[in-house]
Amino acid sequence: EDALARENLAQISPFVNGKLSDYYEKARVAFAENEFRSAENYLKAILRIRPHNAKANTFLIQISDTLRAEAQMHYYQGWGYERQGLLDRACQTYEAGLQLNPEHTAMETRYQNLTARQTREAAQRKQQINTYLTKARQSEKNGNSVEAFQNYQAVLSIDGQNQSARLGWQRTETDVIQYTKQQFQRGERYFNQGRFKAARNSFQNVRSVDGINAGVERYVQQAENYLNRIQNQQQTVCAELYEQGINALELAEFQIALNSFEKMMQLGCREEAATRKYRETLSRIGVDSLRLVARQHLSRGELLMAKNTFQRVLQLSPDDSEALDGSQNCEVRIQAVSENHFSQGMKYYVEENYDSAVNEWQQVLMFRPNHEDSRNYIQKARKRLEALRQIP
Repeated sequence: EDALARENLAQISPFVNGKLSDYYEKARVAFAENEFRSAENYLKAILRIRPHNAKANTFLIQISDTLRAEAQMHYYQGWGYERQGLLDRACQTYEAGLQLNPEHTAMETRYQNLTARQTREAAQRKQQINTYLTKARQSEKNGNSVEAFQNYQAVLSIDGQNQSARLGWQRTETDVIQYTKQQFQRGERYFNQGRFKAARNSFQNVRSVDGINAGVERYVQQAENYLNRIQNQQQTVCAELYEQGINALELAEFQIALNSFEKMMQLGCREEAATRKYRETLSRIGVDSLRLVARQHLSRGELLMAKNTFQRVLQLSPDDSEALDGSQNCEVRIQAVSENHFSQGMKYYVEENYDSAVNEWQQVLMFRPNHEDSRNYIQKARKRLEALRQIP
């Protein structure tokens, strides 16, 4: 039997040797092509037939060392991607590294932590998307296309394939362009009328949509040019008005002086100096002239200035019936106007129209400088505006 076995072995040995040589060559080629697992499998096949094959054992050790070195390189690369915030690439690199060396515990730990982090962030992104979509739909329902558009765009910055956001974005895009065009045309009209404060507000509304759509870029750029022109022109006009008022005050032409300083305050330039000179002028004119000025303010709806002028009359003549009635009338109207501005501000706030809400509450503070509710809500609205501006 032993002789027969040796005879059979002698007959198949050339075939086996050829097969093993073929496996070894395939392992060598696979190794050269960085197909380390394939090379490893060929060598293990050799060792299953000839466990003590020295060349195969040595080659297998070389492959194991190479796999560990390659895995370590993947570990460092993955860590680098992770620190750059390229989390998907980091995950893919760690996965490839663990396939090379499943026993790399440090890489396994980072991979598990990273996948857990990605799961959390995916949940957060989903929540953000739902929040932005809810705000966008509510803004659209309230007719605030600009805020709706911004919120839809915020969703698309997180998930560019979100169909609801894309449809909403397309739906409100035309309205945003139309809104910008209307604000720009209104600003131009105010500018040509010399109403620089109103023009500035309109152009600032145009500027607020900067960067949200290519269709508004030319309006934004032109609005910036107008804002610069307004600033330059206001400075020139204010300097002329101030000089005119000072000259009139020196000549005791009090009505001209008052008109000059009033216009400065209406323009919102050098307000502190204009207000100081306006009060100085009031202090130098008589009761009859003061009554006339107060009536003029009241007829123009300038309630604060009317009230202050009536109170100046009362300082000079405490029993003046017209001043008493006028001051009380101004106070009642100021209270009503303040309440109306505050209520309108709250309405805008609920609708998430924060710019308009702030404008309303600032009107309240013009009449009621110590109105705490308005101050508090202005801060809240500005925080929300800042959060919206930070949306990518």
